[in-house]
Amino acid sequence: MSQSSIGYSAVRFVLFAALFQCFALACDPTSPIDASRQQVPDQAAYGLQPSGLSATAVSWDHIDISWATVQNASGYQVFRSTTGTTGSYELVANTSATVTTYANTGLTGSTQYCYQIRSIKTAGRNISYSAFSSPACATTLAPPVVAPSGTDVTPLASVIQIKWQDNSSDESGFHIEQASAPTGSWGQVTNVGANTTSAVWYPSPEHQQCFRVIAFNAIGPSLASTPDCTTMPATPTNVVAKAADLQSINVTWTDNSAAEDGYKVSKLVGGVWTDLATLSANVTTYRDAGLSTDIAYTYRVQALKDGGYTEVSQSAVGVIPTTAPIAPWGTQAYYHVEQNWVTGFYTGDIQYLQILWQDASTNEEGFRVEYSPDGLSGWNLYGTTNADIPSLWTRASGSDPSLPSGCYRVSAFNAIGASHPSNIACVEPGVVPTDLSATAVDEQTIDLTWTDNAKLEIGYEVLHYFGDEYGNVSYEVVADLPPDTHSYRETGLVSGSEYDYYVVALYAGGTSGGLSNSAFAMTPTSAAPVSSSPTRMAPRAGPAHPDRVKRLPSRLLPGRDSRKKR
Repeated sequence: MSQSSIGYSAVRFVLFAALFQCFALACDPTSPIDASRQQVPDQAAYGLQPSGLSATAVSWDHIDISWATVQNASGYQVFRSTTGTTGSYELVANTSATVTTYANTGLTGSTQYCYQIRSIKTAGRNISYSAFSSPACATTLAPPVVAPSGTDVTPLASVIQIKWQDNSSDESGFHIEQASAPTGSWGQVTNVGANTTSAVWYPSPEHQQCFRVIAFNAIGPSLASTPDCTTMPATPTNVVAKAADLQSINVTWTDNSAAEDGYKVSKLVGGVWTDLATLSANVTTYRDAGLSTDIAYTYRVQALKDGGYTEVSQSAVGVIPTTAPIAPWGTQAYYHVEQNWVTGFYTGDIQYLQILWQDASTNEEGFRVEYSPDGLSGWNLYGTTNADIPSLWTRASGSDPSLPSGCYRVSAFNAIGASHPSNIACVEPGVVPTDLSATAVDEQTIDLTWTDNAKLEIGYEVLHYFGDEYGNVSYEVVADLPPDTHSYRETGLVSGSEYDYYVVALYAGGTSGGLSNSAFAMTPTSAAPVSSSPTRMAPRAGPAHPDRVKRLPSRLLPGRDSRKKR
């Protein structure tokens, strides 16, 4: 054999030997590759198993264990089981050769823990393990505070209510823990004070949530109460109420849940919600019989679970009509401005539009509100409301902080048809007369002029403004003027007197816009010569938010008519 062949064979031998050693270590159940495994090694591998293992409960959360020394051991491993002597053990500690005790703390009161020990022998890079000792068990002492009991969790509208029995007299409070299953894993979600026996949690619909409660004081916690679980069902949607015949209405809805126990159908009777029926899971219809014609009936539905319920669905109105409804009347449209505050900081104004009307019918299913830019043509649907809801609110969006100018009208509808539309109400948010000025012509006459910025007004009111030293504000209507007016002459005044003015635009529906800037003028005294060129007084700025000024003219305050005219 050549020298090269001998060298090649030697290299192969070394490589195979190394590979074999690695394979043997990987397959050896006593190999340090996985020192926490429980396989009992061959007694020939290393010495005798440890003996004399004992476990003693010191307190509710502390057990001491000890064992006899094993000669020539390099150290020891401590394993623990919470499922009895034959249960599953896990490695909890390593000790040196001179340490044959271990204090196991952080335990749960009134709980049994079992232990086993094995010794370790190291020789260079090699590690050998003994067999496990016989197990030793101990039960921790009772916790320092009595555990709560009777945990009960129930869906209640938008929350889950957690209730329990307080069995202790010395707790400082309670920890509430939550998990997705009764076996855990548990995480603390909130604390409540002593003597409390309930709490709420905001759930995710259609997900099981389990809760348990632990009492605690300065010494430590109690055992956990027995957990209880529930699932908040998804709220039903798309509730519809339609006449089935001349004596009954069918109520239908969409079942959005896979966890409900059933459904509850309720009806509004005399302003109070009255339960009609409790139905089984997956039911999506209910027939309400023995009804009268031409009366609006309002319904809602809730999903039920574990003795609780979801949030209510949207309400639906059903009518058994024999005629179309009567038209609403008294429609008004007006806007107001509110300051928006976020965490103590003013972030700007928000505009709101409110449309109000009088409900003249008893058999409508709802109302349709229509919008037109000029009140003459181009009417389109703006919004709807259910029966017996004679108002519609709109808030300007963040992307469009202003509300549109225009006119509104309302009609009632049912299955037979729609009523005639109501009167028309118009509004122009943010549009006010500007550049109001007052000029004294003589001792009894003042001329007013202003810029007419409105397009939809039906007229103007000229107002006298009065204020006292206490900050009280009042107004007197001087004149009602036709639309497109931009001047007014007031006569019959008192000489040597100051007069303060505002002007407001009036709109269909009996409402008015915001106040103009204020202006004032002083009539000259009778002794003073009247100038051939009348004195013009500089205008004053109006209020920053005139729609918020108290005691505005009656047409700024819906439902009041306390104006007085000269």
